[in-house]
Amino acid sequence: MTVPTRQEDSKRQFTERRTERADLEPAILIIGSYRTDAFAPAEVLICADTLSAEKAIRAWLEAHGIRVVG
Repeated sequence: MTVPTRQEDSKRQFTERRTERADLEPAILIIGSYRTDAFAPAEVLICADTLSAEKAIRAWLEAHGIRVVG
């Protein structure tokens, strides 16, 4: 699936690619936007099957200056 990212700039496009995960290890997906020299995270999705894995991911995010609410 390819869709324009902005109405005013139809030349920019996003391509969705899905892959099968070989492992079921905890993971994070950070979604955001890039402007000039900075990336600003807008959403952080955490995939963890245990509370200790989620806590470890949240600690790593905090150590890297990414604040997660919720």
